[in-house]
Amino acid sequence: MRALLIVCALASFAHADAPRLVIGRPTGAARIAHVGTSFIVVEQKRVVVKLTFELVGRDAVERDVALQLRLPAGARASGLAIAGVAEGYALSQEQAREEYAFTIRHYHDDPMLLEWRSHTAAGDVLVLRAYPVSAGSPLAAEVTIEMPPATTLLLDVGNQTTAIPVVAPAPPSSDVPLYTEPLVIAPRRAEREPASYVGPRTSLIAGSLGGPDNDPVAEILEPEPAAVAAPIGGPDRDTISDVVAFHRAQLRRCYLYEAQRDHALAGVVVMRFAIKPDGTTAVHPFEGTLANARVRSCIAHEVASWEFARSDESTEVTYPLTFALRR
Repeated sequence: MRALLIVCALASFAHADAPRLVIGRPTGAARIAHVGTSFIVVEQKRVVVKLTFELVGRDAVERDVALQLRLPAGARASGLAIAGVAEGYALSQEQAREEYAFTIRHYHDDPMLLEWRSHTAAGDVLVLRAYPVSAGSPLAAEVTIEMPPATTLLLDVGNQTTAIPVVAPAPPSSDVPLYTEPLVIAPRRAEREPASYVGPRTSLIAGSLGGPDNDPVAEILEPEPAAVAAPIGGPDRDTISDVVAFHRAQLRRCYLYEAQRDHALAGVVVMRFAIKPDGTTAVHPFEGTLANARVRSCIAHEVASWEFARSDESTEVTYPLTFALRR
């Protein structure tokens, strides 16, 4: 036992001067899973590391989860992303908070916010917030951190400390095409381009679809009344339009998940469905110029969940919607 303690003490002493990155315990009945690091840049003057971890809820309740990130001295967070979904961008701290809350409240989407909390002699303390996190809806965060040069990075997660050797990334294989275009929700306006680092006045936000002073970047253009077939014997045209309007956020989300990969994606989806006497819907094959199968499938899934008031007979509905990115 004494020999083991001596070995542990020597190991700790060997890394005494190594930069330390601490991931705090998340709030909201959540836990951290699948922590990973990858070094993007290793130079004489700086090291850039991408920290990836997954937030998973302990039950089925969707919660707004927060945790602290304690950066090494001299380090700063320069990037945020929801892994595989959206790159982050910089906003003022106040605007980022408003946009985060607005996105949750109005679009029930999955934003992520990284903001500065305080500065200590050991380094800056940041707070990461993410929504929604549950057992069935985990979120994977990617935080890019720039720090002074080092040979070892100490990563603290819970009660466990791991010494990670700082190794330069291997050069890419020449036969593998490089994907250099950032994966974003939609083209951002000039004043919302990624900028600077997380600090007392600047935060990073990802996954947001707009804020109080910033309309969503995807438009759904309502059809002219004549374009919607007049129903017979069931809900009237205004009632159907009201139900469609109520679900606009979900329809917008179906489109945005594909538009983030193809910024030229736009067109008309002609929704065709029947409203059955019990108020549920039966979806027919869609038509229109927006031929993306994943967008159509997602919209069809949403329409199939809609409910209307009961009536005496079925009602056939044809409802065209135009989707476009706001430039």
